[in-house]
Amino acid sequence: MQNRTNSKKYLEKNFPELLTYKRTTSRMYEKGDKPGYQDSWWFKFMEDDLDNNEFIIFAGALDYDNKEFKILKVPTEFLKSNKHKIDINGRGWAILYIHFNDFVDLRHSANLSFKEFAVN
Repeated sequence: MQNRTNSKKYLEKNFPELLTYKRTTSRMYEKGDKPGYQDSWWFKFMEDDLDNNEFIIFAGALDYDNKEFKILKVPTEFLKSNKHKIDINGRGWAILYIHFNDFVDLRHSANLSFKEFAVN
């Protein structure tokens, strides 16, 4: 059974200044684990979050023990200006599959890049 992935302790220790922002955390979805997985993190947030936050922090687990994370600090202005390149479902959930190495969204055919927002 997979433990719930939680980045809060990592952020408290390494990037406490980021705790004030909206964050979304994902475990690793590795190709070898299950058909359909693409070596990516799965992040989601509500479309409304774009109007209520300056940044959204994406914390992607680098291990299965919740000890190390890749952190992306993404301005909501960037997400708003690229909404047409993001998969947003009928209930308002924005869903991104960010590749571990390339930092592009694999869920939408536009392959929006998030590389410039890597904090670590």
